[in-house]
Amino acid sequence: MKKYIFILISFLILAGIIFYTETRDEIRGAIKEAKTEVEKRVSVDVKVESIPFEKHIVSNHYTNTKSHLDYLSVDSDKIWITKGGIIKGDTVNRVLNATDFKTTTKGYSGSKDNIDKIFIGYPFGFIMVNSSIIQYYKFGKEISKCIQEDKLYCIYDGNKVIVSDQSPYTKFYEFKEESQKIKDIGFYQNELIALSEGSLIFYGVDKKRVVKLNEEFADRVYIFGNTIYITSDTHIYKYENKILTTFKEFPAAISLYDNGKSTTIASLHGTVWKDDQILFKVDALVNNMVVENDSIYLLTNKGVYYYQNGEVSELENHNIIQGDMITVFTPFHNNLILVGYFEGGIDTLDINSGKVEPFIKTVGGVNDIIYKDDKLYVATTNGIYLYSSNGIQERVYNQKDGLLGNSVSKIEFIENTLFAGTEGGISALQGDSFTSIYALHGLINNRVYTISYFNGYIYVGTLGGVSELRYLTVKQSWSHKDISTPWITSISHVGNLLFVGTYGGGVFKYDGKEFKKLSEKGKKIYINPNSFENYKEYALFGTLAKGIYIYNTKKDSGFYYEELPTLNVTSLKVINKNLYIGTDFGFATIDIEKVLAGLPEN
Repeated sequence: MKKYIFILISFLILAGIIFYTETRDEIRGAIKEAKTEVEKRVSVDVKVESIPFEKHIVSNHYTNTKSHLDYLSVDSDKIWITKGGIIKGDTVNRVLNATDFKTTTKGYSGSKDNIDKIFIGYPFGFIMVNSSIIQYYKFGKEISKCIQEDKLYCIYDGNKVIVSDQSPYTKFYEFKEESQKIKDIGFYQNELIALSEGSLIFYGVDKKRVVKLNEEFADRVYIFGNTIYITSDTHIYKYENKILTTFKEFPAAISLYDNGKSTTIASLHGTVWKDDQILFKVDALVNNMVVENDSIYLLTNKGVYYYQNGEVSELENHNIIQGDMITVFTPFHNNLILVGYFEGGIDTLDINSGKVEPFIKTVGGVNDIIYKDDKLYVATTNGIYLYSSNGIQERVYNQKDGLLGNSVSKIEFIENTLFAGTEGGISALQGDSFTSIYALHGLINNRVYTISYFNGYIYVGTLGGVSELRYLTVKQSWSHKDISTPWITSISHVGNLLFVGTYGGGVFKYDGKEFKKLSEKGKKIYINPNSFENYKEYALFGTLAKGIYIYNTKKDSGFYYEELPTLNVTSLKVINKNLYIGTDFGFATIDIEKVLAGLPEN
């Protein structure tokens, strides 16, 4: 009996050894297969150019004298850089942390006190800068974000992550392609993570795992120790101990910081919360937030704000260099185009040579320009300025003259009458003063962003919808029940169709009977104010973060054009078959016919 028991035990041990060996081999094989699946060699088209520091970096892309690179230099732990209002001469750590390139990246190499390279991204590559040379890395497809850990990791072509282990960065590997667009990447417990449109993807050393979010519009990840925060248009989510929970409902979170004791959150519209209490608020749009100990820095479209000991102040003793967001192009005389900037100033662009020169330096907050009868009418955040054709100021129209508000978003000559859209309503210039209407007279909302004349009616786009006018009499209006996102930023027409661009709801077309939303890809499409142009049967719209949306009115189909210095397109104008594209990064010119010929058929 003992003999049989011994034989049985020996057999089980042998079977266990065989099973273990086979299982081990299967596991090793599975790991090897998974690793091959996760990371593979990819051919990435990278072109490297070294150019002098002072020169423009993109052919056919122009920047004026306020260009971001004109002010970039390295000096010990100091840096000068522009892009939406960056501190001149502040510490590298703070500036680079505050520099939030929406569709690109930033970074640096070297120690805090001895920076040898600075990386600045743009949609189709990145720039590596030292004190004298710019190396410009052009990629064949879009690079939307890069982070540098042990290697350089970049989102490539929208739905891939590539990694390079060399410098210069010319050899890349690719992580397995995902079916959805990747919004953000980061590192968590030695794993690369990628945020897609519906998932949080963890790339381990030899495996990949996916956490479903059930949130289509998540766009950013923030990593603090063992905690991941994920922000969307409406909520903040928290991932900790392999459990995903809803942290809180919070619309338009733009930045987040967790010190282990409390959570600080900045919203797009200038409110900063600490846990569930409002800490402070500024009247500006926030790009990013940096928290250092008990101090908070807000990078905004109006400069940098500083919070400490319960008080908020604008940073002084620093030269805040604004970016050059272009708001308008206007044809001028002698082959010149006027270029207006939101931060102030008007330049001239020679369409033959591409040369840009300052024209009017003193005017600030330019929103619109009209050149008529040898006069320049300039809508600004402080009234309407009238100039002679040689740039000499003749007068200023403001509230004393009957304007409902000094902040003028749009001006338009309709049947030889100047109409002005303001924060208080719409005003028409009669003689030397204005006659106005506002909500009390039936206007759908006082805050006017755009004006357009179509089929004998004036269409006024406001913060609350669209009003149709005969001169200054409101005939009918449309609000959220007709247009799901009634913040109207652009109105114009192609043929017999009226097009209405919204901030957050995409584009609607009106055929005289009803408004119908265009079927763009994605739901949250932000059309920038007055960034509309038509060409033949095409309607073109400048978006906040998706480049140019081009809609074919005959085929009822639309596409995005993204080969631009930045995907924040703020103005458009077709002149002599060239499309002039204004952005927050300078401007570009492209042959509109070639672009349209290259669009997909369907």
